[in-house]
This record gives sequence, C-alpha cells and structure tokens, in this order.
Amino acid sequence: MTLPVRILMAIEATLCYVPGLLLRVAPFGQKLTYKQKWMLFITYPTLLLLNILFLFLGLKDFETATVLIRLDMLLIQVILVGVNLIVIKGFLREHIFTFGVVATCMYMLLAIATYFPPFFENLNILSQYFLGTGIYIILMCIAYLPIKILLKKTISPFLSEKGTNYWKSVWFIPLLMYVAMFTALPIDQSVETFTMLFSRVLISISIIIFTTVVASNHRNLIEKQALTDHLSMSKMHYAGLQTKMEAARKANHDLKHMLHLIRCYIDNDDKNGLIDFCNTLETDYLINNRVPYTGNAAVDGVIYHYMKKSDEHQIDFQYTGGIQGDYIADIDLCILLGNALDNAVAGCLTLETDRKIIMKAKSHEKNLVLMIENTFDGDIKRNSEQKILSRKQENRVGVGLTSMKEICERYHGTLTTEWEDHTFRVYCVLTENKKLF
Repeated sequence: MTLPVRILMAIEATLCYVPGLLLRVAPFGQKLTYKQKWMLFITYPTLLLLNILFLFLGLKDFETATVLIRLDMLLIQVILVGVNLIVIKGFLREHIFTFGVVATCMYMLLAIATYFPPFFENLNILSQYFLGTGIYIILMCIAYLPIKILLKKTISPFLSEKGTNYWKSVWFIPLLMYVAMFTALPIDQSVETFTMLFSRVLISISIIIFTTVVASNHRNLIEKQALTDHLSMSKMHYAGLQTKMEAARKANHDLKHMLHLIRCYIDNDDKNGLIDFCNTLETDYLINNRVPYTGNAAVDGVIYHYMKKSDEHQIDFQYTGGIQGDYIADIDLCILLGNALDNAVAGCLTLETDRKIIMKAKSHEKNLVLMIENTFDGDIKRNSEQKILSRKQENRVGVGLTSMKEICERYHGTLTTEWEDHTFRVYCVLTENKKLF
C-alpha cells in the first residue's frame, strides 16, 4: 500500500466518524454550557487527528485494512462515549443509550455500503473500497437529519429527574443490539450476502421502532401522571368552591336575621356588640374567599393548589386577571403555571419573612400574557451563557424554566426572566398568530 493511499484511507475513514460524533452529542444540546461546548470543540478534533495518525501507522496492506478499520470503529466510539461522560456529566445511561442507537444506525448504513461494491468485479480492491466509502457518505448525508430528529424525540425530552425511571428500563437494549450486530460477523469479513445485510437492516429498524414506541409510551405516562395531578388539584379547587357556595347560601338564608341584629345594635348604640357581631360574621360566613376563577377550570385547580401551599408556608399569594386561549392545550397551561408557581414557592422559601407571590394574567384577542413575581434571597447563579442554574441540581440549568420556554415557543411566544434586589419575575407570552413574533 503506497504512502498516498495510506494517508487518504486514514483521513477518509476518520472523517466518516464525524456524523456519528455529532449525533452522539445532539440530544444534549440544551444541557451544554459554554464551557462544555468549548471542551468538546477542542477534544473532538484532537481525537480525530490522533485517529488519523493511528490508522496511518496501522494500515500496511488491503488484507488487514478491514480488520483494522473495524477495530478502530469500535475503539473510537468507546472513546467518544468516554469523552461525553466526562464532559457532559450526570447522564451515564443516556450516553450509553445514545451510543447504542447511533452505532446501530451507522452500522446498518455501513453494511449497505459494503454490500454493493463486490458486484463491480471489474474494479480493483482500492476502487471498491472508495466506492463503498462514497456510498456510505451519501447514505449518512441522507440519514443524518432523520437520526438526529429520532434522538431528540426519544432522548432529549427525558433528560430530567422526571425521566429517571425511563432510563432504568431501556438504557442497555440498543447497546446489546449493536454488540450483537458487531460480533455476528467475523472481524476480518464484510457483509457479503443479502441475508447478512437483511439481518442488520432488520435489527436497526427494530431499534428505531423500539426507541420511538418506548419514548411515546413514556411520554404518555408522564402526561397521564400530570393529568392525574391536575385532576387532584381541580378536585381540591371544586371543594373550595363548594365550601364557599355553602357559606354564601347560609349567609343568604340568615341575611334577614343578621339585618335585624344589626338594626338592634344601631338602635341601642351598642358599638362593641356590633364589632363582635361583624367579627363573628367574617369568621363564619366569609371563609375561603380566596378561590380563584380564571375562566379555565384546569388552571384554577393549579392556582388553588399553590394558594393552599402558600398558606402552609406563610406566603402571601395574590392573583388577578383572566385566562382565555382555546388554542392552548390545558395540559400545557397547567405545566407552564405549575413550573412557574413551583419555582416561585421555592424562591420564597429562601426567605424567613416577607414571602410574597404575585400572579397576573391578561388575555387579549389571541394573545395570553402571564406574569409571576416572587420574593427571594437575591442569590442567582448562572453559567457562562448567563442561563439560570437550578438550586435543586448543582451546575444544571433549571429544568422548570427549560420546560416553560419550550411551551412558550410551541405557541409562538417568548419566556423572559428578570430580577432586582429580592424580587424575581417571569413573563410568559403565548399566541396563536405566528406572525406576531
């Protein structure tokens, strides 16, 4: 094997790993800090250059080239997973799951690419190799975006504490499928028969279907749990409404007797008796007045839940406004407000006194604006990209704010945060009209 051919093969084989390298980090894009991006930007090219050198030194003849490149393919993938585990910490199962899905898909494309060149018997070994590489590059260009979308749909939504159970059950399956594909063929052989090709394609398709179905089922479970929680909140809200209505009916029934007593106190100039009577009236009849009514029953339940929670922690909760927006799914509104109010309560608990939450909502035509304000200790931690870090998870961007931003963007809107001294505010804008933003 000549020197130029060794250099060309080493560079070409290494560059074929680049799409897989990018795919393995794609699901974690929203979780990466500025520092992590720079670390990957430096580490990945360094590894690729070292891999080119390794292949250049190892490639001696065409007989051993297949063995070396197949071993190198496995080695570089393991190293890349190790790098991702070190740089993007805290996602062991997710990284392994991503490795299995990407490796299986890439191996399927490689199997297709190596199956066809032997049919061109008039070509020498070198030409067949470059033909197979060319086919692989074309297939990778076609499949790159679909694989990236698959990974973002099956991995990205579950990179939070709520998705922990999801990874406990499925993280190892794509990896085992890839190992089965890789070891089913002797290391010095390529895919030569249609049966061998079909088995690899079938395994890869099975992995794609598996990841899609499992992710969909898990998403449904999470949404079902959210609906159950919101139903529980709504029941609590309706219980509060019922108590208020019963108090109102009782007050209406006893109104004539109350008026008679009030006149008696006035006629007798009994000011103290009138004050005592008013205090008793307020206690017995004006209970539970803080029952919200926004125009959306599901949202009312969420707000009422956090009103009760605020009462437990001596937080002054104030709400004004109305919510209208048939174009916004109730589940999205509840998740949006649930995250916002949960963060607000957590912020208030950083103070011993002066705990306050103010929520305002305004609907205008096809626009909905929400403002949630809360007091807090004034301590805001941010990463190098100025994203607010969670208090619950060290050095992690807040999951709640990320989820809220995704919902706002889904409805062509925006999420804005601001703070001053000991006051934190979140503004959420949602609209049905795409052209407004």
